Amino acid sequence: MTKIICILSGGMDSTTLLYKLLDEKKEVKAISFNYGQRHSRELQVAAKTCKKLEIEHKIINIDFMKDLASNSALT
Repeated sequence: MTKIICILSGGMDSTTLLYKLLDEKKEVKAISFNYGQRHSRELQVAAKTCKKLEIEHKIINIDFMKDLASNSALT
């Protein structure tokens, strides 16, 4: 079985990819990144999705990025 780590933001694109990988019978684990984004709700959705699908999920805190890109629309 192919093992995959899916970067899961909790948005539509990465969630669709996660379901596609599972449909293809891949062994999937997921990681998300907390970079201080405005829409942290997506991280909650990612965690909830992984719990529902019984997939291992880690959130990696890199919120120091907001200090490097303070003018970014993402943060």
